[in-house]
Amino acid sequence: MNGETKVHNEWDYRIVPSSHGPDTNYRVFLGDVDWHGHTVVAYSVFVQYGNTPDWEEAKRRNEIWFQRPAHIVEEDLDRVLEALAELREQRQSGR
Repeated sequence: MNGETKVHNEWDYRIVPSSHGPDTNYRVFLGDVDWHGHTVVAYSVFVQYGNTPDWEEAKRRNEIWFQRPAHIVEEDLDRVLEALAELREQRQSGR
Protein backbone atom coordinates (compact mmCIF):
# COMPACT_ATOMS: atom_id res chain seq x y z
CA MET A 1 0.00 0.00 0.00
CA ASN A 2 3.05 2.29 0.01
CA GLY A 3 2.03 4.14 3.17
CA GLU A 4 -1.49 4.69 1.87
CA THR A 5 -4.34 3.30 3.89
CA LYS A 6 -8.09 3.39 3.93
CA VAL A 7 -7.88 5.52 7.08
CA HIS A 8 -8.90 9.04 6.21
CA ASN A 9 -9.03 11.06 9.35
CA GLU A 10 -7.70 10.53 12.85
CA TRP A 11 -9.91 12.22 15.42
CA ASP A 12 -8.08 11.11 18.53
CA TYR A 13 -5.42 8.64 19.58
CA ARG A 14 -3.37 7.24 22.41
CA ILE A 15 0.26 6.18 22.17
CA VAL A 16 0.79 3.13 24.36
CA PRO A 17 4.40 2.03 24.92
CA SER A 18 5.10 -1.55 23.90
CA SER A 19 7.13 -3.91 26.03
CA HIS A 20 9.03 -4.72 22.81
CA GLY A 21 11.49 -1.89 23.33
CA PRO A 22 12.14 1.85 23.27
CA ASP A 23 10.37 3.87 20.56
CA THR A 24 8.07 0.92 19.83
CA ASN A 25 4.47 1.81 20.52
CA TYR A 26 0.90 0.89 19.82
CA ARG A 27 -0.96 3.81 18.28
CA VAL A 28 -4.57 3.33 19.31
CA PHE A 29 -6.57 5.24 16.71
CA LEU A 30 -10.10 6.60 16.56
CA GLY A 31 -11.20 8.03 13.25
CA ASP A 32 -13.14 7.51 10.09
CA VAL A 33 -12.33 4.73 7.65
CA ASP A 34 -13.44 3.94 4.12
CA TRP A 35 -15.22 0.62 4.56
CA HIS A 36 -16.25 -0.74 1.16
CA GLY A 37 -17.05 2.74 -0.13
CA HIS A 38 -18.76 3.94 3.05
CA THR A 39 -17.17 6.14 5.68
CA VAL A 40 -17.55 4.62 9.13
CA VAL A 41 -16.15 5.26 12.60
CA ALA A 42 -13.39 2.82 13.52
CA TYR A 43 -10.96 2.03 16.29
CA SER A 44 -7.65 0.68 15.05
CA VAL A 45 -4.34 -0.29 16.56
CA PHE A 46 -1.16 0.35 14.60
CA VAL A 47 2.48 -0.28 15.40
CA GLN A 48 4.36 3.01 15.62
CA TYR A 49 8.14 3.11 15.65
CA GLY A 50 8.62 6.57 17.13
CA ASN A 51 6.69 9.07 19.21
CA THR A 52 5.48 11.66 16.71
CA PRO A 53 2.03 12.71 17.90
CA ASP A 54 0.75 14.14 14.60
CA TRP A 55 -0.80 11.39 12.43
CA GLU A 56 0.22 12.86 9.06
CA GLU A 57 3.75 13.65 10.23
CA ALA A 58 4.15 10.17 11.75
CA LYS A 59 3.08 8.67 8.40
CA ARG A 60 5.54 10.91 6.50
CA ARG A 61 8.32 9.76 8.81
CA ASN A 62 7.34 6.12 8.17
CA GLU A 63 6.73 5.57 11.88
CA ILE A 64 3.36 3.93 11.28
CA TRP A 65 3.56 0.38 9.95
CA PHE A 66 0.62 -0.42 7.68
CA GLN A 67 2.23 -3.53 6.18
CA ARG A 68 2.26 -5.48 9.43
CA PRO A 69 -0.61 -6.10 11.86
CA ALA A 70 -0.18 -4.89 15.42
CA HIS A 71 0.54 -8.02 17.39
CA ILE A 72 -0.47 -7.05 20.90
CA VAL A 73 1.51 -9.15 23.33
CA GLU A 74 -0.31 -10.33 26.42
CA GLU A 75 1.69 -8.20 28.83
CA ASP A 76 0.61 -5.06 26.88
CA LEU A 77 -3.01 -6.05 26.31
CA ASP A 78 -4.53 -4.40 29.38
CA ARG A 79 -2.96 -1.03 28.54
CA VAL A 80 -4.12 -1.22 24.91
CA LEU A 81 -7.64 -2.19 26.00
CA GLU A 82 -7.66 0.70 28.49
CA ALA A 83 -6.70 3.11 25.71
CA LEU A 84 -9.48 1.75 23.48
CA ALA A 85 -12.02 2.04 26.31
CA GLU A 86 -10.87 5.59 27.07
CA LEU A 87 -11.31 6.66 23.44
CA ARG A 88 -14.72 4.99 23.26
CA GLU A 89 -15.91 6.58 26.50
CA GLN A 90 -14.70 9.98 25.35
CA ARG A 91 -16.53 9.59 22.02
CA GLN A 92 -19.75 8.42 23.67
CA SER A 93 -19.72 11.27 26.17
CA GLY A 94 -19.10 13.81 23.40
CA ARG A 95 -15.86 15.12 24.88
